[in-house]
Amino acid sequence: MHGIGQAKVFLRDEADGKDFVLKNGRIINPQDKTDNICDVAVSNGKIAAIGKTCENFSQARSIDLRGCLIFPGMMDLHTNLREPGREDKETIISGSFAAAAGGFTAVACMPNTDPITDAEQKVRYIVQRSENVSCRVYPVGAATKKLAGEEIAPFHEMICAGAKAFSDGTQSIARSDILKNVMNYAKSFDAPLFCNCQDINLSKGVMNESKYSTIFGLRGIPAIAEDIDVTRHLIIAEYTKCKIHITRVSSKGAIEKIREYKKKGVCVTAATSPHYLYYSDKDLANYDTNLKVSPPIRGEEDREELIKALSDGTIDTIVSDHAPHTSEEKNIEFDNASFGIAGLETLVGAVFTEIIHKNKLSIMDFAEKMCVNPYKIIGIPAPNIAVGEKADISVISPNEKWLVESGDFFSKCNNSAFLGKEFIGRPVMTIVDGKIVFERNF
Repeated sequence: MHGIGQAKVFLRDEADGKDFVLKNGRIINPQDKTDNICDVAVSNGKIAAIGKTCENFSQARSIDLRGCLIFPGMMDLHTNLREPGREDKETIISGSFAAAAGGFTAVACMPNTDPITDAEQKVRYIVQRSENVSCRVYPVGAATKKLAGEEIAPFHEMICAGAKAFSDGTQSIARSDILKNVMNYAKSFDAPLFCNCQDINLSKGVMNESKYSTIFGLRGIPAIAEDIDVTRHLIIAEYTKCKIHITRVSSKGAIEKIREYKKKGVCVTAATSPHYLYYSDKDLANYDTNLKVSPPIRGEEDREELIKALSDGTIDTIVSDHAPHTSEEKNIEFDNASFGIAGLETLVGAVFTEIIHKNKLSIMDFAEKMCVNPYKIIGIPAPNIAVGEKADISVISPNEKWLVESGDFFSKCNNSAFLGKEFIGRPVMTIVDGKIVFERNF
């Protein structure tokens, strides 16, 4: 058990496996569009009863969730766990703590480790290290060896070892002939290809190219760096009929292209992250390196288009883009600071504050994007709040106000884009396999 204040997080083999009843919570279940206030009884890792619980549970622990939302377990499709190689930033255990504290019962971890996750034994290492951590961990294998974009990695062996998707992480496969071959290979295994779309030759700056980059004296990255590469990926996906997932979409132009190709029937899904929904490039005026991310935070018009794309279904899910960095890598000049934020523990707060409470997305649509679509994208069954189903559950207190403070992170790093912000909406309990792996104030 690890604790911060009144919040506690557990490894699964340390968590209490006794029966319990969640009382008076509001169930939001996108599988059957349930939106009801009732009790949920959990026994032997499964949901044993919903509604009025029977006498068999009279001795079970009773947890009053009045005012809270009960969701099927949420998944984050874009997490960097850093292990192996950079355990000073994060480990699989500490990353799972952060995920559980953020309300996630599952994460997909990216392959940009050291060594790169580009072979069977490297996937097996992650699977074995993840067996009893606080959340489920699904490895994403490297699409090319060493993420070099030159030679296809052994997909079949990695799938057999447990890989659920493939990606070159933060890299875009620059050579279109290699990208086409990778997509053909992924299609043959019916595996999704996660694509980070940035034209390498146009992406050598540190923030969005706009009047603000000129005012701030920072090198700009134009939105067309993303738009061009998204278009290239979509054209090749249409040609190969490969399933692609475009991660961390940030620009209006990229959204328009994704929307166009979805209408054409191309098998494409897309994600964005909370910092792109919350901030615009003018917010970099203080040179806060925690707002230095890749792709960069774009302009206000891009932010508004991303919010619209969430509502109309162009964006399928929201990802944390969890990229923990040490203070030595962040507390330096903006030009030299590393790209990335620690995002697992703030996604819910940022999205509820900026999107849900401003009526830009319904709670049911949020549940669809966080509790169903991520699982569909990597081809595994989504949790379901129904009798007999495994008890993977995320509980959120939608109206709880809280301040994002550096000392409250379960992650090893606190390079959050939201330090000092007050949020409304917070995860308060996470349940995996019927075990409470995270709870706050109970």
